[in-house]
Amino acid sequence: MDKQVIENYNNQFKVFESEVEYGFKNICLHYAINILTVNRQEPINKTPEFWNFTLYNLATVSILTLGRIFDVRSNYSIHKLLDIIGQNLEILSLAELKSRKGPTIDFEEYISDKTDFSKDMYRDLVRIKKRLYKQYEKPYKNYRNSIIGHRLVKSTVEIEGSDRFYFLDILNIYIDLYNLKRELWERYYNGRGHTYLTFDELTLQIHSIERNTENIPRYLYMVKDYLKLYHLLEQYG
Repeated sequence: MDKQVIENYNNQFKVFESEVEYGFKNICLHYAINILTVNRQEPINKTPEFWNFTLYNLATVSILTLGRIFDVRSNYSIHKLLDIIGQNLEILSLAELKSRKGPTIDFEEYISDKTDFSKDMYRDLVRIKKRLYKQYEKPYKNYRNSIIGHRLVKSTVEIEGSDRFYFLDILNIYIDLYNLKRELWERYYNGRGHTYLTFDELTLQIHSIERNTENIPRYLYMVKDYLKLYHLLEQYG
């Protein structure tokens, strides 16, 4: 396969991966601060302005990052990434994987339980992308452009009522983007799909992070740091 195509795909994927991870960890922290402080707000209430500012900025960053991921004019967007795959399905094929793995493994045994990437698999990814773009387009695109990007209005109240949004909706968009990113990564490096993260599983991970701070996923690193600050406020605030 043309090495330039592979290089272009890898460059596109690295940007997509970085954006998804950046936005995801911000909205995960936003969610965690809200659910971990239920009925235990006293430490947070000692510095309320700081935490209100933090929550606002976490949401703002996550929306701005959605804008970069879904910007149809960008040279690095989810649209561009999937277009490259659509024009070069063999990028994710088992044949290409074999050339990347080289002679160091018994490849036939390695792929014995795997299914080659197909047009139907690609169409599934495109359907997910279209659904997520539709969710982003209204209201987040308007919010990003009008309030965050250009300050055409001063608050969300000035956006039409039909354009209101919920932070959990942003989180769920990022969960799907994270799963799509992981799917592409596993297909490229291992020739298989991956186990999808769910909202319930993420919630469980956050609630259990105080008991298990080892081997936590990268998107929860900031949550771990937040808990350190929380306990310092609890002890010394």
